[in-house]
Amino acid sequence: MLSSLRIQNLALVEDLSLDWGPGFTVLTGETGAGKSLLVDALSLLVGARGDSELVRHGAERATVEAVVEGRFEAWQAFLLERGLPDEQPVVLRREVGPGRSRAWINGASCALADLRRRAGSGCASPASMTISPSWGRTGTSPSSTRSWASSPAWSLKPPRCGRRMAP
Repeated sequence: MLSSLRIQNLALVEDLSLDWGPGFTVLTGETGAGKSLLVDALSLLVGARGDSELVRHGAERATVEAVVEGRFEAWQAFLLERGLPDEQPVVLRREVGPGRSRAWINGASCALADLRRRAGSGCASPASMTISPSWGRTGTSPSSTRSWASSPAWSLKPPRCGRRMAP
């Protein structure tokens, strides 16, 4: 379960920290409230491609960090296999800026492919979200509802962050 999320310099967000407790399942808000930005941030953490367009104007890079707790057994084998620290809770971090983006798991550098691999293989998952009505903004559709926390795995291929489609 996603227990906390921190977003820095992503689009319009300068610095945002969110802490969730057990049972959190729904995030709602008015159009333009920032729900899609949260989905973009979570997508970065599961290995979605990001580009410098996501970085807040005037900042060098955007950073997203999440703390994932529970279901540690699903992470432990992966972490040990990759030589990454097998600490819990698991801390995922992603930076996006001009040039290449970087990722970390528990403070150790990792490949984006590692995040993608974990997204579809049974590890603890962040949040349960249904994106509406702006599915096109994140490249999703009603049929690809995100169900990240209630399932044992991130089962959907993450969208490319920063891609914006016409309404």
